Amino acid sequence: MQIISVKKTSPENVTVIFDNGNSVKMARNLFLDLRLHTGMEFDEAKMPELLKASSFSRCKQHALRLLSQRMMSRKELKDKLICKGEAEEDAENSVTWLLNLGFLDDSAYADLLVKHYNQKGYGSARIRNELYRHGIPKDLWEQALVNVSDPVEKILDFVRSKSIDFNSKEQKRKITQTLYRRGFSWSDIHSALNLLEESWEDE
Repeated sequence: MQIISVKKTSPENVTVIFDNGNSVKMARNLFLDLRLHTGMEFDEAKMPELLKASSFSRCKQHALRLLSQRMMSRKELKDKLICKGEAEEDAENSVTWLLNLGFLDDSAYADLLVKHYNQKGYGSARIRNELYRHGIPKDLWEQALVNVSDPVEKILDFVRSKSIDFNSKEQKRKITQTLYRRGFSWSDIHSALNLLEESWEDE
């Protein structure tokens, strides 16, 4: 079996065409590593091995492109690759490859997520939901959540930014529900609202 043509299909990929009508799309780096070229004789028995290597090489490129767009957890990246059509084995191996290169760090990503949602004024429960949604392993949660601000202070800041009439039960009910949805516990909400109500009555 002979290679009769090599076509550049993108800056990253080429398609190798054989005289029996078969073609293999692969990463340009793999093509160069294997020293393939037009006119080269290729052992047909090695085609399954070539197909597997080309699939993995393209998956690695896909993973790098996704990771260049934003930081991700290992699970998040693997799930996204599979969702985009990559084989599970290729996705897992690509994640391991990036992990070994130091391009994936769930602990650092957990810290970044906690900082982001803490700055947005969310409570611990909401932040935990976000850590789960982004695929952060649970054994990293507590270490990252150490940096969460005092919940009562965050509630006070949030409510002070609103115009609340503490004589209105309806307004108090709505702000309480809003705070709970933002991830604050009932006890922290009541503590903060009691402080605000006392200060409001003193004015």
